[in-house]
Amino acid sequence: MAPEEIKAAIRMRGTTLAEISRREGLTEDACRQALRRPWPRAEAAIAYCLGLAPSVLWPDRYQPRRRTARAPRRRRIES
Repeated sequence: MAPEEIKAAIRMRGTTLAEISRREGLTEDACRQALRRPWPRAEAAIAYCLGLAPSVLWPDRYQPRRRTARAPRRRRIES
């Protein structure tokens, strides 16, 4: 979701980003900052307020981890 959509949804719930931050024991602008850059604890607080998972609000931040292929192990050469 776009930051403005998230803020509108929060306002529709009758609260503000600053109130969510204070309620979670974060700095007053933590949730506002989470709209712009990754801040997992603030993202979780916003998502909880909206009844969604953080991965729904920020899918680009919560992509499934890809397993990287490992190089095959070299066998020890016995001499």
